[in-house]
Amino acid sequence: MYFDVAGKVEGHNATTGDHLTIELSPRTWRKSSKVEGCVNDGQGNKVYDISGNWNKEIFLTNIEDE
Repeated sequence: MYFDVAGKVEGHNATTGDHLTIELSPRTWRKSSKVEGCVNDGQGNKVYDISGNWNKEIFLTNIEDE
């Protein structure tokens, strides 16, 4: 038996005001478990993109480097 994690996850850094929001999509027999989201700084500016599969690998992409 196993279970899939799915839904919205939010995190907040009380010191800096940074805010994380990710959406976890459940795995189906055709698709693997997907993660999408972003990190915003204390002023609400998007700083990082988050993507990948939560059971394999997750990528954090710095928006400022693009």
